Amino acid sequence: MGDIIEVLSKLEDFAFVKGVSENDIAKAEENLGVQFAPDYKQYLAEYGLASADGHELTGIVKSPRLNVVDVTIKLRKKFKNVPVDAYVLEEVGIDKLVIFQISDGSIYKATPESQFIKVADSLSEYLEK
Repeated sequence: MGDIIEVLSKLEDFAFVKGVSENDIAKAEENLGVQFAPDYKQYLAEYGLASADGHELTGIVKSPRLNVVDVTIKLRKKFKNVPVDAYVLEEVGIDKLVIFQISDGSIYKATPESQFIKVADSLSEYLEK
């Protein structure tokens, strides 16, 4: 498992916006009632929002389509059995597939009709697959 900043920067078609403050991160966590995993916090502090290698990750930005708070609140209403500490990393856009992360850093995939299936132990591992 690599450092998330290093992993992202080595991916194809890497693009990002400016990172956000610890205060912005804390507000997002408070709004969702979750603790972000350490690697997601590191990602937000460095980049705020990023896309690379076909992934368009959520972040802390004004766009409701990509803002982790807005996207997570919207999808909590559509998904059954969402763990209380889950937040959306990525809306894949194929077959309603969504990628979630929980506070321990584990990454899960799910559709509104399916169970949560663990796909990685960390954000770095997910992106490296």
